[in-house]
Amino acid sequence: MKMSYLSKHGGSSNAYTEAEHTCYHFEVKQDFLKGALRSNVKKGPQEKLQFKAEGPIWKAGKLYRLEPVRDFPYALLDMDTSMSSSRIFEETRRLFSSSPWTRPQSIRAGEVCIFTSKLEGGQHIWLLVVAVDMFDVIGIVYQYIKLLHQVSPQEWIFRELQDIGNMEFKFSEELAQDSYASGLAAKYIIYGGYAYESWDEELIKHVLGFFTPDNMRVDLVSKSSIKSEDFQCEPWFGSKYTEEDISPSLMDLWKDPLEIDVSLHLPSKNEFIPFDFSIRSDNSCHDPANISSPRCIIDEPLMKLWYKLDTTFKLPRVNTYFRLSLKGGCANLRNSILMELYGRLLRDELNEIIYQALLANLEAYVGPVGEKLEIKVSGFNDKLPALLSKILATVKILPTDDRLKTFYDPDDKLHVLDELSISDLNSFIPELWSQVFIEGLCHGNMLEEEAISLSNIFKMNFSVQPLPTELWHRERVLCLPPGANLVRDASVKNKSETNSVTEDVLTTMNGVIDLLIAIIWEPLFNQLRTKEQLGYIVECGPRITYRSSEYSPVYLQERIDNFINGLEELLKRNFTEIRL
Repeated sequence: MKMSYLSKHGGSSNAYTEAEHTCYHFEVKQDFLKGALRSNVKKGPQEKLQFKAEGPIWKAGKLYRLEPVRDFPYALLDMDTSMSSSRIFEETRRLFSSSPWTRPQSIRAGEVCIFTSKLEGGQHIWLLVVAVDMFDVIGIVYQYIKLLHQVSPQEWIFRELQDIGNMEFKFSEELAQDSYASGLAAKYIIYGGYAYESWDEELIKHVLGFFTPDNMRVDLVSKSSIKSEDFQCEPWFGSKYTEEDISPSLMDLWKDPLEIDVSLHLPSKNEFIPFDFSIRSDNSCHDPANISSPRCIIDEPLMKLWYKLDTTFKLPRVNTYFRLSLKGGCANLRNSILMELYGRLLRDELNEIIYQALLANLEAYVGPVGEKLEIKVSGFNDKLPALLSKILATVKILPTDDRLKTFYDPDDKLHVLDELSISDLNSFIPELWSQVFIEGLCHGNMLEEEAISLSNIFKMNFSVQPLPTELWHRERVLCLPPGANLVRDASVKNKSETNSVTEDVLTTMNGVIDLLIAIIWEPLFNQLRTKEQLGYIVECGPRITYRSSEYSPVYLQERIDNFINGLEELLKRNFTEIRL
C-alpha cells in the first residue's frame, strides 16, 4: 500500500494472514476512496501467488515430535472431520469447550483449549494441551469422547447456541469499517456466523465418528521431545522433527478406554442466557435534570453507589463497576504478596462461572489492584444480578488445595513467598474481609430500584464492619513539572530475556496529544518499523514504545529522538494535507 496517499487523507492500511489466505485492507475518507483504489491496486491481470514447498506429508495416527524456539511443552491433536457444515461443527465443539476439563486428579494438566479451522478438504478440530503428562491428557480426551458416545446428543445444547446466536445477531454492535469489510472479504456472509437453523441428531453422531485415534495426528512440541539424532527438517522454517508410530497399546486404550474419570461430565446448562430485552428508559419517568451525569443513590458507611439510566443508546446492556477497599491489603510486603496470590486463586476459582457468562455475552473481571479489589460486570442486564451473586458468593471462599505452590514471583518477593503456605492465606482472607468499604457505579439499561437491589446483594454477602474513612482507597497522581526530562532505567529480571524496550511518555493536554498522534502515527511506524526494522513492536499513543530483540534501549531511544527531531519539518510539509 502507498501509505502517503492514505495518511494524507485520514486513512491507513493493514493485513492479516490465516491458514490459506492473506487479506489486505485499507480505510480512507469516503471522498478519496477511488483515488486510494487507483493508488493501491495495480491494473491488468494479476499473477496468482503460490507458496509451495516439498515438505513432509503429515499423517493421521502418527506422533510428530517438534523442536520449538523456546521450551514450552504442549501437544496438538488434529482431527479431520471432512465436514462442511459449520453449525453442526459448532455444536460438536461446544461439547468439548466446557467444564469437563477441570483438572481430573489423575493428571497434571496445565490447560486444555479447543479451536477450529476450515482447511481445504473439510473442517478440523484442534485440541491444544499445555501440560507435562501429554499422553495421560490425551487419554482423558478419549475418555470424554467415550462419554459423548454413551449419551445421546443433547438438543438443549443446540437450543442454547441458537438463542445465543439470535441474540448476538439482533444486538450486534457496529464494527470499525476496516474490520467489517475485511471480515466479509474472508467469510462472504453476514448472518451465517450466527445462524443455528436445524437440529440434526444423526449428523452430530456422524461428526463424533471422526474422533478416533486412527484419525488423529499428535504434534508434541518441546525442547526435550527430540532425543533421536535421526531427525528431519521441515522446509518452511527449518524446524527439527521426527515421525513415530504411536504405541499400539496406547492406540487400543484410546479407542476404548477402560473407565471414564468421574470428574468428566457434559457441560451444565447456562443460567446466564438473557430473555428480557426490554428497554427501561422507554417506560420510566426520569427527571431530565438528573440524566446528564451519574448521581449518588446510596451513601452509607458500608457502601456508596452511583447510578445513571441510559437514555441515549437504548440497548439492553448495563455496565457496573465496584471498588472494594479492604483492610490491610497492602499494609506490608507480606500482605501485598498474599493479596496477589488471593487474586490469582480467586480468578481461577471463578473461571468456570465467568466462562459460562461470557458465552451469554456477560463479561466480568475480578482482581486486586493495590489494596483494593475491583469487580467489573457488564453485558445484557437481564442475568447480570445472577452473575454478580455468584461472584460475591465466591470471593470469600477460602482455598482448600495447594495450588498456591504454582505461583512464584521474582527477586524481592521470592524469599517471602517461599515461606508462605496455604494456611497463611486462609488466615489472611478473613482479616482482609473483616472491614470493607464499597463504592460502585451502575450505568445502562437498569432502573434505580434494580441498581439498589444490586447493592443489597453486597450487603447480604458482607455482614462486616465498615472500613474507617481514613483507610479508604485514595487515587494518587504524580504531577510532573513543565519541561521535565526524567529517565528511569531498569534491568530485566529474567537473564535469558533478549528483548529491550524503550518508552517515551508524552505529557501535555489530551487534545494536543490526540492531534499529534493522529498526525505522526503513520510516519513513525513507516520509519521505525517498515524502513529501519529494528524491532517488531512499535506503538504510538501517549507513550511511544519501541521493542527489539537485537538492539539496546539506548540505540532505540536514539532512533526515536532522530524521528522526533524531524517532526517540525514533517508538520510544516504535511499539515495542510493532514488537517483533520
